[in-house]
Amino acid sequence: MSMIKSVRGTRDFYPEDMSTRQWLYRQIRRVSESFGYQEYDGPFLERLELYAAKLGEELVKEQSYVFSDRSGEMITLRPELTSSLARMVAQLGGVAPLCHSAGGLSAHSGAMSGPKKAVHVNSSSGTLISSASTRRKRTPK
Repeated sequence: MSMIKSVRGTRDFYPEDMSTRQWLYRQIRRVSESFGYQEYDGPFLERLELYAAKLGEELVKEQSYVFSDRSGEMITLRPELTSSLARMVAQLGGVAPLCHSAGGLSAHSGAMSGPKKAVHVNSSSGTLISSASTRRKRTPK
């Protein structure tokens, strides 16, 4: 039996690598928070229509991982966070603080030039309003 390898374009983070990665993310969080940004994240899975509205359905299907869920709805692994953040803000009534995110995104490696890589980024959105009166906490349902 041959050894099962990780999926092409992904990376394993062993303890030494994870330690370095976590240190870097802590620095990003510290600096971002010192400027009033708050961390956010969204699901890795989104409805295809969310990204199709921004990028076009064919482009999303060509450059992202898209599949049908059990009910037949088209789902994609988020290729970026802007559309997810916009959806999150809309669900809160259009109000959000300055925010940043450090995490993974996905895109079909065939759509990228150069080496095939998993993408880990920090993203900041400075276009949103930041004030004590606009900050709302979302309570889980």
